[in-house]
Amino acid sequence: MEEVVLQARFPMLTTLLSALTLLATSGFVSATVYEAENGTLVGTTVDTASAGYSGTGYVTGFVDSTTSLTITVQANATGLFDFLVTYQAPYGEKYTSVSLNGSPNGQIYFPAITTFATVSGGQLLLNAGANTIRFDTNWGWYFIDKIEINPSAPPPPHQVTGALNNPNASAGAKALMSYLVSQYGKHILSGQQDPPSYAWVQSNIG
Repeated sequence: MEEVVLQARFPMLTTLLSALTLLATSGFVSATVYEAENGTLVGTTVDTASAGYSGTGYVTGFVDSTTSLTITVQANATGLFDFLVTYQAPYGEKYTSVSLNGSPNGQIYFPAITTFATVSGGQLLLNAGANTIRFDTNWGWYFIDKIEINPSAPPPPHQVTGALNNPNASAGAKALMSYLVSQYGKHILSGQQDPPSYAWVQSNIG
């Protein structure tokens, strides 16, 4: 019952939980490198003047809001992947904007450096099959050499105990905590605290 209520009211949350389950159980391909110069360039160009790049060059020319780089990556299954970017920022610290499959996905900070270096772009929730990662100029005046996609390691299990911080906790609090611990990892508890939401559950779930 609890799971049905959650799925009906919060479908996006259940989608994320499904993705995390796939992450823990599915086999992903090993880390994959994608060279920037093989992506789709809009107003940007491939250059080789700065030594130390991989592949056949790096992408430069991020100068205004019309310039971008799009790289298509592949995933065997829906899941979380670590996202690394190799760049160079010879003109000072910079920011780039990233979109995933057409939706904004935040910014990546590039510390100033005159050689190629790698920074983390966080994690990406990739769909099974092809996914597009687009770099939009933002501050501009940086180089992008390559990106790397690594399957994220499953998070370790939480160490949940029945211990309470308050040594003077009431018997009721202790009993409640004991019950919550007994349900951890087995069931999803949900509820409603206002009449309209409770009525919605009764009407739509029963």
